[in-house]
Amino acid sequence: MTARFTQTLSDEIEGCLEDTWASCTDWHEVDLKADVLTFVARLSSRIFNGEELTRNEEWLRISKEYAVNLFIAIRICRIVPAPFRWLVERLLPLCRKVRRDHAAGARILAPILAGRRAEIAAARQEGREPNFPDDSIEWFRNASKGRSYNDSDIQLGLSIAAIHTTSDLLGQALLNLGAHPEMMSPLRKEAVEVLGRHGWKKVALAELRILDSFLKETQRLKPIAMSMSLTL
Repeated sequence: MTARFTQTLSDEIEGCLEDTWASCTDWHEVDLKADVLTFVARLSSRIFNGEELTRNEEWLRISKEYAVNLFIAIRICRIVPAPFRWLVERLLPLCRKVRRDHAAGARILAPILAGRRAEIAAARQEGREPNFPDDSIEWFRNASKGRSYNDSDIQLGLSIAAIHTTSDLLGQALLNLGAHPEMMSPLRKEAVEVLGRHGWKKVALAELRILDSFLKETQRLKPIAMSMSLTL
């Protein structure tokens, strides 16, 4: 994790806060769950896909909704006797929405993937290495070593794995911070001191011991499994 990369994420979360909670110092109402989900969707997309998809509102919507809709649809279909599941899977509105969002995600990715293929062809013709960004599309291309896979499934799978688990932790941590305002000062002091010494580098994360303990205690008091069981 380079200093430039972590600075990019810092800039992204600053933009998230400006777009939602802004810099207002007066008391005002916010939708914590929805806002945190948007924060994490934008940050995850910036890490996995770069700035282009992070600015695509349709992609962010799919990233946020696809996992929840998919698992609820699966749970409903499992209740139905096996011989009739195929019919429910085709007619249930939620299942149809999941398929539409999967198809929409594939359409959004299509021009990006086409551009990558064009760059590969151009690089081969010119006898050079392809000029690709350091993103998840290329991580999986390199890891596959020529084996076939579905890019849409991979990218939506990353959303399933990353967004809702992280947003649950961040949202609960913010609630705990509101319930224990005495923690704000030591957390802020630690961040200022560590970033002052190391800047935006990976080594700084290992020095944020108070923050690490705060997040671990948040997970101990309310694990993600509790949220998943309540949701489903």
